[in-house]
Amino acid sequence: MRVKKLEILSIIPARGGSKGIRLKNLLNLDGKSLLNYTVSSSLSSKLITRTIVSTDHPKIAKEAMSLGAEVIKRPQKISDDKATIEPVIKHVLNFLKKKEILLKRKENEKKLIEKRKYQHIIRPFRDKNFYSGFDRRNLLSCY
Repeated sequence: MRVKKLEILSIIPARGGSKGIRLKNLLNLDGKSLLNYTVSSSLSSKLITRTIVSTDHPKIAKEAMSLGAEVIKRPQKISDDKATIEPVIKHVLNFLKKKEILLKRKENEKKLIEKRKYQHIIRPFRDKNFYSGFDRRNLLSCY
């Protein structure tokens, strides 16, 4: 029997609009954009199989692609200030038509995660055979 390798997605939500700072994901922090830190960290993880940026803005899409991430254009109806993460994840999954995956979500403006932390976060989900995981700071929930 052949064992199917678990696909682990890193979904990075990156809107162009913001109540506070427009295009904050492209802001320079010590020589790199916030998006660069997040995408690079995700791409350097040995456990994450795909790094996907969900965005509504062409400049963010261009930056994400230049860094090596896949980009999925986000519709305006889930790109305003009231948008929550759930419709964004559903949109990405519907776009990819995936059924059994492990999700790793990381927002750019949150604490930057080093690549070794990805392993720490993902392994419990993978080893317990959960279909998805959601990481929000210190809150971990499994489905």
